[in-house]
Amino acid sequence: MTAPEASAVLRAEIAATRADLAGTASELAAKTEVKARAREAAAAVAGEARRPLPWAVLAAAGAGIAVIVYAVRRWRG
Repeated sequence: MTAPEASAVLRAEIAATRADLAGTASELAAKTEVKARAREAAAAVAGEARRPLPWAVLAAAGAGIAVIVYAVRRWRG
């Protein structure tokens, strides 16, 4: 390998290392932003809370309530 080729390879390695280091620094900076992470977590929870319940869950809840009402009526006479 000639000196210009070695120099080009070295420059390419340096550029790749800089890009990798910049990505790592960005990831670390994002982890230290507590407010932003809290907002993201709150948004995720809010999104889950807004998701409609499946029909099976609603049907099971209704059946449970019906059983309780029946038992209370029967117990009270």
